[in-house]
Amino acid sequence: MPNGDLVAGGDFTTAGGLPANRIAKWNGSEWSALGSGLNSLVSGLNPTVQALAVMPNGDLAVGGSFTTAGGQVSTYFARWGIPPGCNQCRGDFNRDQVFDFFDYLDFVNDFAANAPTADFNADTVVDLFDYLSFVEAFSVGC
Repeated sequence: MPNGDLVAGGDFTTAGGLPANRIAKWNGSEWSALGSGLNSLVSGLNPTVQALAVMPNGDLAVGGSFTTAGGQVSTYFARWGIPPGCNQCRGDFNRDQVFDFFDYLDFVNDFAANAPTADFNADTVVDLFDYLSFVEAFSVGC
């Protein structure tokens, strides 16, 4: 994940001795569940994670044989992101919890290199609209 956490998915119900329904994250020192995890409302369907991907905006995309994610109906696909109302600052591009000029420099460097992380508007293309989206978020501040 952009913050350095490792996410694991599969056919398990515990991680590090803690309840974690098929998906968990490791922060470098301990495991924790991602919400209530992934389950199935279909009899006979063994829920499991089959694919994980970090999206350009930092969200986590999950695919597999499940019908609920985080307690919500979510058939075979789920996406975890920054929760609404969270204090995550979009302008903090390098996600070091400090909003400063280094965020701008890091974005510009990634943008110039056409890096996937520079796809700020998450449309799968690094272009002028990503730059404009970032500048808007940066100008708003945190």
